[in-house]
Parts: sequence; structure tokens; C-alpha cells
Amino acid sequence: MTAAIVALGVATAVGYRAYRNYRADMDEAYAAVDRAESETVETSVGTVEYRTLGCGVPVLVSHGIVGGFDQALQTGVNLFDSDVKLIGASRFGYLGSELPTEATPEAQAGAYAELLDELGVDDAVVVGTSAGGAPAIRFALDRPHRTRALVLIGSTAPSADELAGPTGPPHGVLQDPVFWLLANHAPWVFLKLFGLDPDDYESASSDERRRVGALLETLVPVEPRKPGVYNDERVTNTAMAEHYGEYDLESLDTPTLIIHAEDDPLASFEDAKRMADRIPNVTFQRYETGGHLVFGHGDEIRQTVTDFVASSRDCPDT
Repeated sequence: MTAAIVALGVATAVGYRAYRNYRADMDEAYAAVDRAESETVETSVGTVEYRTLGCGVPVLVSHGIVGGFDQALQTGVNLFDSDVKLIGASRFGYLGSELPTEATPEAQAGAYAELLDELGVDDAVVVGTSAGGAPAIRFALDRPHRTRALVLIGSTAPSADELAGPTGPPHGVLQDPVFWLLANHAPWVFLKLFGLDPDDYESASSDERRRVGALLETLVPVEPRKPGVYNDERVTNTAMAEHYGEYDLESLDTPTLIIHAEDDPLASFEDAKRMADRIPNVTFQRYETGGHLVFGHGDEIRQTVTDFVASSRDCPDT
């Protein structure tokens, strides 16, 4: 009996300490989003939250699933050496951006255009990663005169194949306590989800680990991102298959850079390759390894993207 009481006391103390740690970390995570000094603009489809960073060539970043303006900006910081003006907007349903009734990639691209209008930006380099690829591609197709260049990294792509498997994370994990537990006690779950080998991660350079770590930090808090995740699952991640014929890539004259790893478990490499084959003015950079985040090639990708954007500055408008 005494041993059982002692064990219960220890478990209670450990649980209380864990809860205190969780509560402190979550308070800091929510405060970090609040401190980020984001702004909002009212568009024809509702409120869009955004933040800009830096000066130079305008770069609009369309973030991936479980993201927001913070993830968009971190993606841009990881990609560019040159002076650019990063424009990070929370996509529909993420953080402070509303979820309209018709939250399609076309509507998201339209909201991006209205944001650029608000900022006085005539045209921009458009970067799309993961689920953010669909609205980025849609923007370039619908508004070629406003797209200086299109950069797609680990992006979903138009596909004539029937959708198979889940198009989003399990709903049960989309809770702050679960994400906190995974991040603090089982980070390998996130690494494996993105196709990264934990041993490769540990042996990588500190800069490479820092880039991934900074992106993973933008997954929390997860609760205010859930409406966007659900919309990606139902709409964004299915649009380019269900409306395949509406993605006329052969007409896309915009300079386009596609970067993709063959072992990406979340976005099909074969679809990315077929997309590259259909775009007239394309540079396709393939890697055998790296998973969804194209991990292990950060410095090379950074230089490739920086050089590509620099070379596109003098291209005539389409």
C-alpha cells in the first residue's frame, strides 16, 4: 500500500510538472504569434492576415499545411541571400485569416492579388511550398502579368491520377497538448512524417538543423491553424486532381523553378516531374534524397533560388 501511495505521489508530481511546462510553452507560443506584429487587410473574401519583412524584390510566399504568415516568412528567410521584401500571408483559415465559403486555390490567389494591391506591389516572385503550391500555381496562371517568377519547393502538383490516401494529418493530433508532447518528447515523429531520417538529421550541419527547427516551431500553436488544415484537406489538396483540366500549364510562360526530392512522402515526385515537363520556361532541380523539406541541401537550394530570382528580374512582363 505504501509503495502504491508513493508511486501515485510521484506520478502526480511528474504530471503536474509536465502540465506546468506545457502551459508555459503554450503561453509563449501564443504570445510569439501575438508579438509578430502582423497586420490585416479586408479583401472581397474576408480578412487576410499578413506581415512583410525586408526591402527589395517583392516575394510572396504561399505556405504549406499547418502554417501561417509566420511559416511563410520563415520559409522565405531560409531561401534568400539577396535583398527581398518577403510578404507572408496566412492562407484561408490559418491564424488571423478568415475562411470564406468558397476557399479554393482560385479564391486564395485572388486574395493574394488584393493583398499586393494594398501593399502597392505590381508584381512579385511567388513561392509555393507543399499545400501552398496550388494557390501559387493558380496565381501564376491567372495573373501572369503580376508574376515575376514562380518557385515551387516540395509542392503539390496537378495530377490526372485518382487521389489515394489521406490528404491531411490525422484529426486527433491537431490539438495543442498532442503537438506539444510530440515536439518535446517524440520529435522523430515529425521528422519521419516529412521523410527525414532522424540519424541523418542529427548528423547534418547545425545550419541545416536550425532551418528545419525554425520551420517546426511555426507548427505551434496548432489550434488556431485547424480550420486551414481542414480546408487544405477537403479543398486545396484535392483541387489540382479534381480540376486537372483547368491547370493549363502549357500556357504558363512565367519563369518557373521547381525543386523536389524523389523520396518526398507527402507530395508526389512523379507529379512534380510531369508538371515540369508541361511548363515551357522551367528549371527542374531534382534531388534523390531530402524528403518533403528537401533536407540536407539547404545551402545549395538557397543559392539556386537566389540566383534564379536575380536572373528573372530583367525578364519582360508576360
